[in-house]
Order: sequence, then structure tokens, then C-alpha cells
Amino acid sequence: MELRRLRERANLSRERVGAVFGWSTTTVSRLERGRRTDTTPEEVAALLATMGVVGAERDRAMLMAFGVPPPHRQG
Repeated sequence: MELRRLRERANLSRERVGAVFGWSTTTVSRLERGRRTDTTPEEVAALLATMGVVGAERDRAMLMAFGVPPPHRQG
């Protein structure tokens, strides 16, 4: 549910997120509810970047999603 809150705060629809990533709205919904079992940390990191979530808030969302530190960006 945290991903949904962040998406809504960014004023993005499920349709828009789906279009950006090539996902259906059902896939976006399943990801937000933690029901998409093949979601990767890289996908969530890209989603958070699209929503403008950075820094400590990004790290917290990644920990909530996976229970592991987020992947480090290179560059």
C-alpha cells in the first residue's frame, strides 16, 4: 500500500505507470499490494524514481518492499 500512496502523491495513475513500464494496470495494482511475486528490486527502484521518491524515503520504501537495502546506483 505504500507504493500506491507514493504513486498517488506523485499524481500518477495506474494507467500512466503501466504505460511507462509496459505493464497492465492489473500488474501495477498487484505490485502495489505485494502480490506480484516476480517483482525485482530494480523494478521497484525504477518505479520510485519515476515517482520522484529519493533519499531516505526511497530507502524506506525499498526496505518495506523487500526487507533488504536498495540496489546502489552507479555513476
